[in-house]
Amino acid sequence: IPSTWRVDRSFDWGSSRPFSVGWWAESDGTTVKLPNGRELPTVRGDLFRIAEWYGSDPKEPNTGLRMAASQVALGIKEREAKMLASGLIKRLVSPGPADNAIWDSEPGVPSIAADMQAKGIMWERSDKSPGSRKQGWLQMRKLLEDGKKPAPREAPGLFIFRTCHHWLDLVPVLPRDDHDLDDVDTDAEDHLGDETRYRVRAARKNVRQGNM
Repeated sequence: IPSTWRVDRSFDWGSSRPFSVGWWAESDGTTVKLPNGRELPTVRGDLFRIAEWYGSDPKEPNTGLRMAASQVALGIKEREAKMLASGLIKRLVSPGPADNAIWDSEPGVPSIAADMQAKGIMWERSDKSPGSRKQGWLQMRKLLEDGKKPAPREAPGLFIFRTCHHWLDLVPVLPRDDHDLDDVDTDAEDHLGDETRYRVRAARKNVRQGNM
């Protein structure tokens, strides 16, 4: 990942249900030289999902690990330290968008965001403006479509590292809502999709709108 690219993370919280952390590299338009010597041209705004941590029970579908927020934060720090040590990334990871529910709190009880910040992991609020959910799914599809176009591309695309097994297994098969075909069935295992949608919406200024 070029040192000039932005590297950040997105987050969808879950305890009894899975949580999802995605790490992203956003291109500034730099051409990347791959280990085999081949050059990969990129478009400014290209999004690469470079790593993930899906907190799910391997024996029970759509079941979380019931980890405390502080434990998740420490796990994130450990994984980011390994990314730096391995050379996958060359700069510290910036805070990215998370489900706004992590800032909810009760009197005398710290929020999930506060617990994670106490361990050094901070987040930005995701876009929950009216219509943002459906627009997020639309933008995800458009980014994926634009990423498949041959070079030279004009619009940014969405690319997933093949090491992101959970995303590749679960997101492409997310079902539409029977009652609203512009949305995803919220009873499905949509945590990775939601977390990706938060990141896509954070970059919406670089994404041209398209039709479903």
